[in-house]
Amino acid sequence: MRVRAGLPVLLLVLAAAAAGGAGGAAAPAGGGGGSRSVSFWWDGRDRREPDAHKFLSWVKAHASIVDSVMFNCGTRLLDDGSIGGGVSDACLSGMAGCRELGVGVELWLGESRNLTAQRVMFARWEATADALVDLVREHELQGVNFDLEPHGSVAADAERYARFLSRVKPRLNAAGARLTADAAPFAPMIANLTLLAPAVDKVMYMHTYFAKSEAEWIGRLDAATAALGPGGAPKFAAGLAGFSDNNTRGWADTPQSAVDRVCWLMHRRVPEIAVFRISLHDVPEHEVWPLPWWAAPLAAYRRGEECTPPGMGGR
Repeated sequence: MRVRAGLPVLLLVLAAAAAGGAGGAAAPAGGGGGSRSVSFWWDGRDRREPDAHKFLSWVKAHASIVDSVMFNCGTRLLDDGSIGGGVSDACLSGMAGCRELGVGVELWLGESRNLTAQRVMFARWEATADALVDLVREHELQGVNFDLEPHGSVAADAERYARFLSRVKPRLNAAGARLTADAAPFAPMIANLTLLAPAVDKVMYMHTYFAKSEAEWIGRLDAATAALGPGGAPKFAAGLAGFSDNNTRGWADTPQSAVDRVCWLMHRRVPEIAVFRISLHDVPEHEVWPLPWWAAPLAAYRRGEECTPPGMGGR
């Protein structure tokens, strides 16, 4: 089926989704369209006072768009370069519920900005791999997500990071989990997609979360795919901001923008979309995240539908 991007299409699909009913059986992890999947981040740390019941109700109601969830549970990179911090009760409940629903369970290792600790972890890669494999086995994880956002990194850190990931990846894969890493241009260590992609199972690209215009957003997508090259395309997951804040104001904060961006990702054959983030309790001044207008285009993407962006032809 070929879908033209546009608000009428969005409204029709939303109506169909409502008629189909929320709360049906969850689709198995892996994606309704076979080759496409949609993952979400969720912050289940105690300090957020997360509500696992609300979270699981949302996941069940949105089974048509959820393949996996990356859980921030308190487990993180500590200042001494080790992995620790425990797993919150809310995460334990959320993970168990997702497994029952057939949704993949992955561990999101916080948002570390401590470059010194990161460099120590790289040097102690074997101990890190051992700790992560233990977590994978204990919590039946299907993935581990590194979200390192360092201050003061240099180009050489990108090489260290890629080498570290390439060593840890086979250990995690052997334990049944994938390895993903978040990337963006704002820090040299996580900006080099050419280095990062071969070292992981997926690169979660944060620079496509939002933009001031469609042209700017397409430029960001173009730059990422050019850096990856044809061989790296299967490793790419485009990040999308499901939230609304000062960064998203304007074009990125509209239903039409959601439809158009997902249409571009269909057209470009991007294999995964990563949405930041599910939030139902910890941001009372905002709407539930992701905002409701994301549901219809993500469902069409996950079903494997095709889309040609209006006026773009075969670009």
